[in-house]
Amino acid sequence: MKKHLRMYFMAFLAMMGLSASATIVGETDNTTAFWTAFSDYYTLAPNKTLKVEFKNYSNKSTNWCNWLAVVATDADRGAEGYSEYVVLRADNYAWQGALNTGPNSTHDWYTSLTSNYAWDTFLEDMDGSNVVLTVKRLNEVVTIHADIKTAAGKNYFEDFVINCGDGTQTIRAFLSCEGAHLDIDDASVTITDTETPQPEPEGLVGKMDDTTPYLGAFSDVLTLTDGQMAKFEFTNYRSGAKNWNNYVVCVGGETFDASALLIALRADNWENVQGSSEGVASNFNWDTFLSDMSVANVKTTVKYVNGKVTVHNDITTEGGTTYFEEFSKEGITGTVTTALSVDLSHLIVLKAEVTQAPVVEEGHVGYSDNSSAYLEHISDVLTLTDGKMATFEFVNYSSKANNYNNWVTCVGGETFNLAALLIALRADNWENVQGSNEGVTSNFNWDTFLADMDGAQVKVTVTYKDGKVTIHADITAPSSEQYFEEFTKEGITGTITTAMSVDHSHLVMQKAEVTDAPVTDGIKSLTPALSQGEAACYDLSGRRVDAQYKGVVIVNGKKVLK
Repeated sequence: MKKHLRMYFMAFLAMMGLSASATIVGETDNTTAFWTAFSDYYTLAPNKTLKVEFKNYSNKSTNWCNWLAVVATDADRGAEGYSEYVVLRADNYAWQGALNTGPNSTHDWYTSLTSNYAWDTFLEDMDGSNVVLTVKRLNEVVTIHADIKTAAGKNYFEDFVINCGDGTQTIRAFLSCEGAHLDIDDASVTITDTETPQPEPEGLVGKMDDTTPYLGAFSDVLTLTDGQMAKFEFTNYRSGAKNWNNYVVCVGGETFDASALLIALRADNWENVQGSSEGVASNFNWDTFLSDMSVANVKTTVKYVNGKVTVHNDITTEGGTTYFEEFSKEGITGTVTTALSVDLSHLIVLKAEVTQAPVVEEGHVGYSDNSSAYLEHISDVLTLTDGKMATFEFVNYSSKANNYNNWVTCVGGETFNLAALLIALRADNWENVQGSNEGVTSNFNWDTFLADMDGAQVKVTVTYKDGKVTIHADITAPSSEQYFEEFTKEGITGTITTAMSVDHSHLVMQKAEVTDAPVTDGIKSLTPALSQGEAACYDLSGRRVDAQYKGVVIVNGKKVLK
């Protein structure tokens, strides 16, 4: 009601030929032309921060610009010596006039802004949105940040960083609009001291106030020839609110050049050179990603073997949750270089070294030192049509310390593609495509799981019948304890492919073959030998039962009625 009364009062003032309140920038019918309405000037001395809160209104049809935030020299618009450092528009666009040549100078256009707008709803979102604009000056660096809350309650941000002079002179900031109007509450305009950053620790990459733009700072650059591997260990820090990018692992040619990278793998599961997440594998929990990446410890390996570069990140959050991220690129030649960078975040490098890459031995899947990254190495790929079964027999080896993944049974489409798997059943009772253990049954002893998997004899069958794929594993631990694991997925059509892979482990393959799927008539009765207890029996929950148990049991991986 108060807002409507103010608008009616402004209309009355206009009819009387009086000036409107200074809290309104632009005509309330949204007819304001570009660069014709401005707020008061706000003086920004060195190391000061300006905060302005306002409500933005637009016509929701032809206007992509809405509000504009201006940082300029300490002179009136149009006066001698006036020029803009930057004009930042609401639609993620900025430009700068050449300094000291007046407002009609040729402009340099900027595209290095960061925002998370939903462009399909941008026009609607900007109308009636509440904006908190912060212009932070630290020496010569000025950071403009906008937090936007729409009328519907959605949250967006926009960021831009620019150098303004030598950091000693006074500058000004003000607001404008285009095809819109702004309602500024005078009480919400504040100027405070910019927080002084903490002393830079050893190994710091990026500014600790998280103002470093994308690829604006790099760690030491490591050089690799084919057969070598780079290892980085670092702690990642981020703002906790506005940054989805965090750290960036960069791979370049013989001369490291940020503008001509071969790979730029960001923490948010995005490979920036190709501009997509295609081919990137990870198990991030996106609901908690922002908090997980803050103060996370990361181990990165960049392996360069046989013309293929694989970047793998192992992430341990402050709360102890573990994630991974991986991307590979083939067809690389010559010497390559690699380094860490940031995007509106910072990191502290603890280790950066080059070693020889481990070698995959004949008959092995994965490096025998268990450094193979998730799905980095696979066995021969077997092809199945409906009614066929693949059998893999192998000995599994793991680190017995930090490895919960071990072997992975992979099922893909007609063309085997690690980035588009149908099933990735891990030895630790987890199906990675769906990202859960739902539908996975096993009888593992989790107290001894790591030791049981190291040196275990494993037989895996992948049965494809009537559009249903069932993966079943029989495991014999070095202690002779026997376990099983099983997972089924329905609704499969066409030809499929299957292979074994590893995650920080390795396999010695003994058999990989395709046969006809066995014919089953559902649940069968036990043979006399089985009823006398000559084979281990488990109930449907995976608990071992004795010979006196009655009902449906699992014997040698098959359901039978006892």
